[in-house]
Amino acid sequence: MSKPVIYVLGAGLPRKKNGTLLPFEHPALALADVIVGGRQELELVFGGTAQHAEMLKIGKDIPALIARMKENLRQGKTQVVLAGGDPLFHGIGSTLLSHFDREELCFSPGISSPQAAASLLGLNQANMRILSLHGKKDFTALDGGALAGSALVCILADGGDCPSRLAAFLLERGLGHFRMRIVNEMHIDAADGLVKAEKIISTDPAKAAASGEDCAQPPPCRQIIILEPCQGGPDPAFGNTADDYAAENSLFTKWPVRAAALYALNIAPGHTVWDIGAGSGAVGLEAARLAHSGRVFAFEQSETRARHILENRQNAGIANLEVRIGTAPGCLDPSLPRPDRIFIGGGLGSGDVQGSALLKAAWGSLLPEGRMVIAAILFSSLELAREILEPLGAGLEIIQLRADQASKLGESLYFKARNPVFLIAATKPGASSGCRQ
Repeated sequence: MSKPVIYVLGAGLPRKKNGTLLPFEHPALALADVIVGGRQELELVFGGTAQHAEMLKIGKDIPALIARMKENLRQGKTQVVLAGGDPLFHGIGSTLLSHFDREELCFSPGISSPQAAASLLGLNQANMRILSLHGKKDFTALDGGALAGSALVCILADGGDCPSRLAAFLLERGLGHFRMRIVNEMHIDAADGLVKAEKIISTDPAKAAASGEDCAQPPPCRQIIILEPCQGGPDPAFGNTADDYAAENSLFTKWPVRAAALYALNIAPGHTVWDIGAGSGAVGLEAARLAHSGRVFAFEQSETRARHILENRQNAGIANLEVRIGTAPGCLDPSLPRPDRIFIGGGLGSGDVQGSALLKAAWGSLLPEGRMVIAAILFSSLELAREILEPLGAGLEIIQLRADQASKLGESLYFKARNPVFLIAATKPGASSGCRQ
């Protein structure tokens, strides 16, 4: 392998001695014609100036930075890129890998802030789930699966009012069962080599939301928020039964149909999913666990059923599902992220004009290579789906599901028939990636 000319260095935590910041040192710095980094990282090197190298600050215009680095590379200049911790852990390393050949990059990791926080607080990292909120104001894309389990959750934040806003978000989603530990501005004490922090706050979401100023730190701040689930939190299991759902007149998708529909949808972790005619939200909530780093939108025209979805969301401990009240297709807001997957569990009616408009609008919103699954009990709904979708190039897969429920009769059992359900699945044509999502 030829000698790399772009060194990507993880600066790790800043080192301090008697409160004074010590410069970051690495042999590659002496070789650099250009040093690239954020403001905080550049200040760790020669006080932000270097006589032997050009200093290039990482700003918002990443494409311009990449173009400049490519030109430097063409000219044969040796470049050093400084990252805050480990460059390949929520850092600039993955961006560089997408623009440069692997042979042109040489990585050197530093201590990541989650590692440091776990060491400082004495926490086992083996099952810790790590999320990044760097540069994000909207929490709705938080990993619903991570927040629903019993594992520790480590969140990389930027300071400011992030802890209090996060606490309010958790309470809104019914996720107030966490202990919050907020660790600000960690560093390595050069005298003893130990990780230390400027401030550590231990609280709960209710207190953090009520006393936001107490948790706030001026941005930019190297901040870690640890969420530690307390006993009695939501159960993240799949396959909930009828007793687990608040529902109107038992209006929820029964588990045999729910399981088959979720399999047919083939949901990946980062997908955006629309659940149209959501009822109690039974399908959407389990879809949210599968799309744990994506988003789910549950559309329901009944305000009573929408309240049931919110109650079920709280009981399930799901963060990444939003409820939209309205009649489809009018409620399918074009400003929402286009869906990778759509489930239609209601709204087709008996094949009327509204059902036709719903199918056309949903199919038009679906991304290429996206997947739509419809659950219907009426032949007219089945025929409507065929009538609308087949001319649009959708190759339909149609199955009929029937699950009979065992009931006691004297000392024996008999099987009580449930209504058969049609599942209609279709994949929207588009440029294939060659990979199954």
